[in-house]
Amino acid sequence: MLMIYQLPYVLLVLIYFALLASIFTKQATFKYKKVTQISSGALIIVLFANLLSAIIFGRYSDVPETNIVVVSTGIFAGHALISWLFDLLDRRFHQNWLRVIYYIGMGFVVLTSYYAGVDTYAARPIDGMIGTTVIICSLVVACTIPFFGMALLMDFFTMRHHAPKNYKFKPTQDKINHYREHGLSEQEIVFFRQQMAEAKERIENIEVEMNKVAKLRVIENRHNVVAVSKQYFKDIVKEPERVAQAGIFLNKLLPSLEDLTAKYTEISGHVAKNKQTYLILEKSAQTIDNICESITESYVHFHQSLYNDLQDEIKLANRALNKEIDNTTNQDTIDELVSDPFNFEEE
Repeated sequence: MLMIYQLPYVLLVLIYFALLASIFTKQATFKYKKVTQISSGALIIVLFANLLSAIIFGRYSDVPETNIVVVSTGIFAGHALISWLFDLLDRRFHQNWLRVIYYIGMGFVVLTSYYAGVDTYAARPIDGMIGTTVIICSLVVACTIPFFGMALLMDFFTMRHHAPKNYKFKPTQDKINHYREHGLSEQEIVFFRQQMAEAKERIENIEVEMNKVAKLRVIENRHNVVAVSKQYFKDIVKEPERVAQAGIFLNKLLPSLEDLTAKYTEISGHVAKNKQTYLILEKSAQTIDNICESITESYVHFHQSLYNDLQDEIKLANRALNKEIDNTTNQDTIDELVSDPFNFEEE
């Protein structure tokens, strides 16, 4: 039968699981750190409540809330620890399968805490709290170590083999802070950096191919596409939250231009060419020219809001200037404005 002094603990546990449910249902904004903070806060509340009980009852060993204290303490301590550990794993490896293991571990902590609470029902609360906390935390650490090893192996054999050669796996803290200030999550930061590393590699390859053939150099001089692409790249990094607006540039135009320039230089290097070869080269050059023009248009569109702001400022300045001229005209007569500057007659 539920005792009256157990109701606050039960209520705290129910509120805690309601908060967890609200966090877990929001997959897009899920963060391990939030669970760590909530679990730690609940654990502090339980410890503080038991401290008050010890003061009220005189001796801590006489506090009667044995079972619920042990269970809630084990759950809160275990969840805080496992969330902290998996937050570290997620930041290091960014592997989605770890989330599944994390959910299983959260359930494992609840079950283990419950059975530990039942076994220590007759024990003193302080003994049950310490014993359960030590058991739960030890199991969490022991079970997390193998998954750390698995994540390390998967990271070594998959991610590093497919990442661009110029991708840096450990960004500086300043860059991480920059991405976070612009609203990117940890997973979005990883994806963004990989995407931009690929774009950088493509731009470098395009620059090399453009300088190999005279025809491509002419196209490059006409559109200045390498310089535009490099500046476009910098602007996207400066505003990473707008990367979706540059999707056509990153995912379509750059890959196509890289592929066509590489094939064009390869075909141009053939010793023997026939009429069909020259037609293919001419058509390819025209397509490359069109892509370069599209990159310029995409860059302009990316900065359209800036151009609109500039136009508004120009209109505002012209309006203020015209108003000032009108005021001057009203104050001076037309004769004074067109008076003869060479008239030195004395009045």
